[in-house]
Amino acid sequence: MRRLPVTTAVVGTLLLAAGCGGGSGDAGTSAAPSTSLPPSATSAGKPIFPASDGPSGAGRLTRGPVSIAMPSTFEQQGDQVRQSRSTTVTYASNRREGGQRVAIGMTWSHGEDTKSAEQEAKAFRGQLLDVEHVKDLRMVKVAWPGLRAAYQFAYTDHNVSPGVQTFVLMGSTAAGQFVSVTAKAPPSLVGPLQVETICGSLRSTSAQK
Repeated sequence: MRRLPVTTAVVGTLLLAAGCGGGSGDAGTSAAPSTSLPPSATSAGKPIFPASDGPSGAGRLTRGPVSIAMPSTFEQQGDQVRQSRSTTVTYASNRREGGQRVAIGMTWSHGEDTKSAEQEAKAFRGQLLDVEHVKDLRMVKVAWPGLRAAYQFAYTDHNVSPGVQTFVLMGSTAAGQFVSVTAKAPPSLVGPLQVETICGSLRSTSAQK
């Protein structure tokens, strides 16, 4: 199952709709994936972005088995996108930079995942390296509140022009559901809109009970 590429495609499409130009990658392209994980992803290490409570004043939204602290300056874009095995909901910032907005997508599986978080991380890494040819990929395994075997990614997406910063957190809940958050943002808005802090607020709802 290719859940994260679906999420990044949805978020990338939103950026295109915001008027930033460029094109999205071909998620259907097949290539021999990279089958090994880098040392940074074999044991829990320093996160790319830390777990957080979210930006000050942000309200916590619950969608499926996860919740996230989303500022009021972000609005949901359309209905949830439901596929056979997963659902994605996307939010975008009101603020723009050069026609681009920050887009944040949350994805969750409908039931117990058929692949481990490690398998999903390997598949996603292979997609980025072997199909998208990402040059600045960072990947790390992290210990995350309420998730097991969680992984983070950070890279520049050049399929959207000009390139946008991309942050991903993926993992499995205690019940075995796959969950993720993907954020794409023009570099100049990553700090002002606290994109990493928003991503860091992702939590499993079962862990909050």
